[in-house]
Amino acid sequence: MLARFHEVLTTVQDFIAAAPLDADELADMQAVREKGAASVNAWLTARRSKFAGNFTEETLNLLALGEAVPPPLPDVLLSLLARFQRAVCA
Repeated sequence: MLARFHEVLTTVQDFIAAAPLDADELADMQAVREKGAASVNAWLTARRSKFAGNFTEETLNLLALGEAVPPPLPDVLLSLLARFQRAVCA
């Protein structure tokens, strides 16, 4: 009985996955995606303004509440970092 259920379920899932979508369905899907993106953007903007006074720009970026930018390079010479790494790993 359970094997037959899984067979029917797989058939239905395969049909749904392969069914073509018409223009109205595609437009509806795009509208939902755009609405979701706008909602997420509004949420992120609200969180960013809420936390702006308490966090640095770098922290907001790490929390994905700001622009995606690489962190600044350290103020340490790379040769010093290489020497430190050799000393630690030795």
